[in-house]
Amino acid sequence: IYHFHDPELIFVGWLLKKKGNTVIYDVHEDYYTSIMQKEYFPQPIKRIIGKLYNSIERLLVKKMELCLAEKYYFDRYQRGTCILNYPILNEKLINQEIDRSKVSDKLLYTGNVSVERGAFYHAEIPKIMDKHVYLVGKCPSNLAEHMKEHAGDKQDYLHFDGIDRFVEREEIDDYYLNENWIAGLAIFPATDHYLKKELTKFFEYMSAGLPIICSNFSRWKAFIDQHQCGITVDPENKQEWIDAVEYLNNHPLEAETMGYNGRKAVLQELSWESQEKKLLAWYEQLLNK
Repeated sequence: IYHFHDPELIFVGWLLKKKGNTVIYDVHEDYYTSIMQKEYFPQPIKRIIGKLYNSIERLLVKKMELCLAEKYYFDRYQRGTCILNYPILNEKLINQEIDRSKVSDKLLYTGNVSVERGAFYHAEIPKIMDKHVYLVGKCPSNLAEHMKEHAGDKQDYLHFDGIDRFVEREEIDDYYLNENWIAGLAIFPATDHYLKKELTKFFEYMSAGLPIICSNFSRWKAFIDQHQCGITVDPENKQEWIDAVEYLNNHPLEAETMGYNGRKAVLQELSWESQEKKLLAWYEQLLNK
């Protein structure tokens, strides 16, 4: 069995495929919609590149098995085995105690910072509710400057750790552990790439016992409602952002319950341990064909 997930290795996977072996293409990202939202390509160029990528991928993976890291990828490929991109349990986060009676006036965002990931929405928060926003993850310096300009007089309420550099996992974990955050943020604008995607940061926030405040995309809302682990808001309605933060501040017991529910869901079903068993069983099935 050969198992790869880098799209640039599709041709290598095609060369490896022979009658007596199995090649698995691990679809780890929605590469087509990712291409289509690249701002540095003009729209006609994006369409050409997207169609070209689709055609090459469709041709070369015909005889490969597909491993799908997101449920909605099945809509695109119409076949494959779902081995979901859930995180490995982080014992430090899972066991951390959060005292909601001593919650800070700070909101946390972790992960790469970009316009598509709500950079200017998160920069708006200090202007409308006097809360500090910490953004921990790689952020281009020019984008950070634009975000500060957007925050205006409240730019000192924006805190960046990761300007022009990759932030290691251990550094991000320290942020989860060293502050009683109000919530973890993911207020994104509506783009095709994120409308159906379950964000890895959701599982991290849940592991850390943080309530989530995120956009009310139908897939995200269904996830948050199912696990009762946060509040979804209209990304274009700032009053809903304010209401969500005020609710968590004014209802510490409910906020604590959301954090507890998130941790419980991660422990019971949303961790890599559950997917590891599926993956090993699938390998066994393929070997015994």
